[in-house]
Amino acid sequence: MAQKLFLTSYLPQELEALILNCLLKANEARPHKEPPTEPEDYITAKQAASMLHVSRPTLTKLVREGHLKGFRLGRNLRFKTGDVRRALQSISSIKYSRGQM
Repeated sequence: MAQKLFLTSYLPQELEALILNCLLKANEARPHKEPPTEPEDYITAKQAASMLHVSRPTLTKLVREGHLKGFRLGRNLRFKTGDVRRALQSISSIKYSRGQM
């Protein structure tokens, strides 16, 4: 079967509006991620342990247990400052709930 082909001519302004409309629709269909409001600061394991008032081996144990997320940069472990502050609250509640079991 033969397919029918239709050719249409557009003025440059019409073509520009048509392309812009297609791009806007394609952009609306994509999920958007909000950019972070401020860049994250990374701290060393020693600094994180100091903030949490724990030893470095205990800090490593907290990472292994999933209480805190660490990032490896080569052999070094780094932590987001915000994550450490949030973990400080949850770790405090873990410490005090231990004696109530």
